[in-house]
Amino acid sequence: MKGRFLTSIATLLSPFGRLALAGTLALAVTASGPARADFVFADFDQAASSPNTDPFVFTNNTTGATFTASTPITNFKFDAIPGAPSGLQSGTLTLNASTNIPAQNLAGTLLQPISGTMSILSTGGQNLLTVTFNGLILAAPGSVNGSLQASTASIPGSVSFSSDFLNFAGTGEQAVNLTFPNMNPAASLGAGNFLTSFVTDALGTFTTTTAPTAVPEPSSVVLLGGGLLVGLFVARKRARTAA
Repeated sequence: MKGRFLTSIATLLSPFGRLALAGTLALAVTASGPARADFVFADFDQAASSPNTDPFVFTNNTTGATFTASTPITNFKFDAIPGAPSGLQSGTLTLNASTNIPAQNLAGTLLQPISGTMSILSTGGQNLLTVTFNGLILAAPGSVNGSLQASTASIPGSVSFSSDFLNFAGTGEQAVNLTFPNMNPAASLGAGNFLTSFVTDALGTFTTTTAPTAVPEPSSVVLLGGGLLVGLFVARKRARTAA
């Protein structure tokens, strides 16, 4: 993921500050090297899973905007996490996000603040990954390519991961990047200075500073607990024999 973010959380204290933040973030995204949250622990490619379905829908409501999706996913995967499910995972992706902060055009980049939650649930209903975010949609005017980016390197607490399979304690900075390869129509400012309504496919990557760890399976926990009990029983028996 691109973007070493360089601004302060203090700029969030006013609506004007939020827009200034957006501008600073965009400059950092486009002008810098890899972010510190650079361990990719999971990714998906909905564009390949169900191409040309455009399930990601941004809707300009004049006084605000929503960004939603509900689509099957067949190629979500965890990357290099020992103990986590291996191979491609199938399930359902849902996205619910919104904003009441208008976009702005800074140095040829449209910047649309957006916040919400995206969940990817397995076919069995387990939480493969849920991310709550406060970030930006970025696109050049007239371009069909864009992205949604959020990182705790820019705003502490702006990204939060949860999963039935991974533990994120101590993983450092957290970041999400959604890439939009075919926005339709092309990016522009619309009513209320929010982005014009568009639809798109998406690819996603999720990163942390250090790798998360796998959550032990219930059977492993049971075995561990049983082993501890056996060990305790043997120790007590030996103590009684020695007495």
